[in-house]
Amino acid sequence: MEPKTNRRPRIIILSIVLLSPLAVYISALRYQFVFDDPDQIVYNAAVHSANSIPHYFTSDVSPHANADEVGNFYRPVFLLWLLVNYKIGGLNPVWWHATSLSVHLLAILLVYLLVFRLSRDELLAGGSALLFGLHPVHIEAVAWVSGVTEPLLAVFFLSSFLCFIRSRERGLTSRRRWWLSASLGLYVVAILEKETAIALPAVIFFYNWLFEANDERREGELKRDHGRLFSSLASALPYFGLTAVYLGARFLALKGLGHAITPLSLKTMILTWPSVWMFYVRLLIWPIGLSAFYDTPYITSLSIRDFVVPVLVIGIIAATLYFWSQSSRLVGFFSIWMLLPILPLLNVSVFKDGEIAHDRYLYLPSIGFCVLLAVAVRHLKLGSTRFHGMRIAQVLVFLGLACFFGLATWSQESIWASDLSLASRGVAIAPHNVIAANNLGKELALRGDYNSAIPLFRQVTDRKAGYWLANFNLGYVYYRVGNLPEAERYLKKAIELNPKDAAGYRILGYTLLEMGRVDDAETALLRAIDLRPEAPNQHYALGTILKKKGNLDGALKEFKLELTFNPNQAQAREEAAALEAAKKPDPNSP
Repeated sequence: MEPKTNRRPRIIILSIVLLSPLAVYISALRYQFVFDDPDQIVYNAAVHSANSIPHYFTSDVSPHANADEVGNFYRPVFLLWLLVNYKIGGLNPVWWHATSLSVHLLAILLVYLLVFRLSRDELLAGGSALLFGLHPVHIEAVAWVSGVTEPLLAVFFLSSFLCFIRSRERGLTSRRRWWLSASLGLYVVAILEKETAIALPAVIFFYNWLFEANDERREGELKRDHGRLFSSLASALPYFGLTAVYLGARFLALKGLGHAITPLSLKTMILTWPSVWMFYVRLLIWPIGLSAFYDTPYITSLSIRDFVVPVLVIGIIAATLYFWSQSSRLVGFFSIWMLLPILPLLNVSVFKDGEIAHDRYLYLPSIGFCVLLAVAVRHLKLGSTRFHGMRIAQVLVFLGLACFFGLATWSQESIWASDLSLASRGVAIAPHNVIAANNLGKELALRGDYNSAIPLFRQVTDRKAGYWLANFNLGYVYYRVGNLPEAERYLKKAIELNPKDAAGYRILGYTLLEMGRVDDAETALLRAIDLRPEAPNQHYALGTILKKKGNLDGALKEFKLELTFNPNQAQAREEAAALEAAKKPDPNSP
């Protein structure tokens, strides 16, 4: 009779692995909806009703003000996630943050299971999962509600891959088909949650190449490289087939596989890649000074600092990993894992200017980095004292790294507590990032600090005159402080840059009305209403204009329309009541 397996080390390891990230991130439950959350969740009617579900599969993930706008993100499963959360938790941020943290914990557990299945090493699996769970580069994906796309992707991606491995095990002949079906189904869910999952077929190919086609048990069958290649391609073929179907659905939904948001030449993209890779390497190795915004400029010409040095550093890292992988299939596999999910990000033209690199993009690749770091720790020959078969010295190194990651995460996660803290951090870390400066100006303006907001908006428009949102914000702030000529100037510039934004016409109409230019104000408000009829106060403003011009029936109609869209507008209610009363015949008149 075989002795019972001692489960105590596993229980201890898993307790530390799961409770440590929980303790570090628990304060995130108090955070607000920030950044894209209001547009993505709070004001997005599509995720408030199940009637919108068919639309999830035929459109971009982001709500667009204009029907002819296109996007690059086909993520129906993510929209389903938002819908389910809204139906259960409403708009309570605590619920949303709790579900994001729960998904992160599940991803950590799956990392542990994957590494243990490939290595049969409890300490290696536990160390990898612990480092992954606490790595500060995940703050954006865990503490920001809309960042849950990354943990969700990891859960489905890892689950699909684990099911695939299970389907390849000997002795499970009758169940292999079920495990493979589960893997394929989870891959479909993963790729419909986020397009980065497209890396999974390649992961399966390299897994088969490194672990199965090269396995001693099959040495007689697959001695030649072409046999290994055939076997590896065959294992990934069903996934490539599903990928083709996905790309067809994506093409139909987005009217193309992708669209250039920032048109760039191929030369500029190639020259920019090394600096972006270096940026990601730095985040993985030294995750300090994190932010939602970074100064990551496009590189348009060869330079020592921005191209040659990054290429040399990346080359040294690649060579080191290659030679290390010669003695460890695990190192080779997770080196490839670290690279594959980053490859879709190389088309930097699909991102907005200033947003080509984000911490959250490293969520899936960081699994590879954390495993490699854990393998390095396991190779340290420090001391001989053991605890349940584990070298105490190695355990202490893991705990030391975990403390560094945990403290770095705990000290930086609070930047996601509010839009003000997020934008302030962005300006501090990336002083040349126009999005960060614009967002900080907006937050200051919302708090009535117009004198501090105006210089920030002016700074943005000076750096990037074509940034329509900064021009709009500057025009709006000038309107609020009563500088109507400057308000008109910047609002007209914003409309010139983005003629389909209703808010620009609306605020311009208010500005012109206060300047006494009634006809011009009427024209602007009519255009705003045409673009977005439900926006608040614009029907009331148009009603006051029509009343001044003597068109009382038209004014009454506008006041009633205002109350239809904005029933709490007291002034519109008073004006409508007064006009209704004036229309009634006087019972005392002869």
